[in-house]
Amino acid sequence: MKLFWKSNPALVEWLQSPIVYVDDNKFAHSVRAILEEMYSVDKGIYHYRSMAKTNYRGYLKDSVVPIKKYFYVLRPLLAIRWLQEYGTPAPIEFEILRKTIDSHSELNQEISRLLERKKASLEKEIAPAIVPLNQFIESELTRLEELVPVAPDLNRDMDKLNAIFKAQLGRQHA
Repeated sequence: MKLFWKSNPALVEWLQSPIVYVDDNKFAHSVRAILEEMYSVDKGIYHYRSMAKTNYRGYLKDSVVPIKKYFYVLRPLLAIRWLQEYGTPAPIEFEILRKTIDSHSELNQEISRLLERKKASLEKEIAPAIVPLNQFIESELTRLEELVPVAPDLNRDMDKLNAIFKAQLGRQHA
């Protein structure tokens, strides 16, 4: 529950994943019901910014790059755009995140070509860097560098989280 309160990115993404292996239809349902209320958009932005920056610097700055790594940078950048535009946790699905760049037809065309290429390629295919994608990535990272960290909101309602925790404990002993 503390991870949930802190808007832990892995937990938040797990809760939103369209793939569910096991579900008791109680715990995940109860925390999903308060996710938007408890989620810290600022924490999400800084997490995704760090992820995008690290992957861009680590994999996409050369003249020849692993094409799969573009998604390791584009997804977090689109997630940030979602957070800034909608103020809710970013969805997992890449296609839904693309809604944030609907007005960028050239960028969307490059991404569509990249998706098609990825479907037909080997897992670790390397290719020349894709200049329009790198330009978008660099402009987004520059824009995001200007963000000033916001103090964490520690006033979120712990009573709701404690109630969910206690209910879960009660179910485990029933």
